[in-house]
Amino acid sequence: MPMLLKRLTLLKPMPMEGIIAEPRRCSGFQFDPDVVEMLIKVIKDENILNASALLKG
Repeated sequence: MPMLLKRLTLLKPMPMEGIIAEPRRCSGFQFDPDVVEMLIKVIKDENILNASALLKG
C-alpha cells in the first residue's frame, strides 16, 4: 500500500479512493474477496487513509 501513495517516475500517486477501489475492482479474480473486504475494513477502522501524510517525505 505505501507504494500506491508515493509518486513514481511514470505514475502519479493513487487517490485515496483508488486505494480502496482497486482491490475491490480486482476482487474475485486477482484477489480473494474475503481478504479484500478485510483489508478495506482495516483501512477504514484504523483510519490508515488519513495517516498517508506520514508516508510523504
